[in-house]
Amino acid sequence: MDSDRAVLHWRGQVISGAELNRSAFEIFHALRDNGVRKGDVVAVLVAPNSPEMLTVRYAAHLLGSVVCCLRSAHPVSNVAALLPEHQY
Repeated sequence: MDSDRAVLHWRGQVISGAELNRSAFEIFHALRDNGVRKGDVVAVLVAPNSPEMLTVRYAAHLLGSVVCCLRSAHPVSNVAALLPEHQY
């Protein structure tokens, strides 16, 4: 596999296989170091189908945990969704 090959295209950003792999393992280590274990649920609030969503899902699955995707709706507002800059 060519790790420099583009594997994701997101909002004008191109992500290589190596970048995706590195990101997933960084998140894996961060989750593990913060006590996430097999069977735990990891709640995630990021844009749907974003690179961040994919890498968190991959990292959580490597730990044997599951992912719960939170909607980006604001519970006390008529606004349909939180702005992307407020979701990080």
